[in-house]
Amino acid sequence: MTASFVFNILNFLILPIWVMYVFAPKWSVTHLHIQYPIMPLLLAFAYTLIIIPNLGMIGGADFSSLEGIKKLFASMKNDWFVAAAWFHYLCFDLWIGGWIVEDSQKNNIKSIFVVPCLMFTFMLGPVGFLGYWLIKTIFHFKKTNQIT
Repeated sequence: MTASFVFNILNFLILPIWVMYVFAPKWSVTHLHIQYPIMPLLLAFAYTLIIIPNLGMIGGADFSSLEGIKKLFASMKNDWFVAAAWFHYLCFDLWIGGWIVEDSQKNNIKSIFVVPCLMFTFMLGPVGFLGYWLIKTIFHFKKTNQIT
């Protein structure tokens, strides 16, 4: 089994989950996935299996400077290590996407506002998270400052 094969499989397997988040956020299967996040756990497991045997590659890494991070990424000649770096992103973006779906439903935020945040989370992780946080803050502010 090659790193490229595992990369392609895991990259493909996240797509149906993102489709559920965007098009079927209230579906019981979507909720089941959020409560039991098998795909993020699978990504975390794959990441761990790859990183542990390759710890020597990052043992001397300098995480305290941009130059150190650049050197770390420049030294990634091992396809497995590069795939693991991508799985890191996939895992956390998917986890945040699930949180956005769940939190938006708890706060009665309409999907028309949530879907763009999910799309940005899927493509640009932190941009979608920030967008959702801003929308949630606006909804909360409007809700707490309504005159009744």
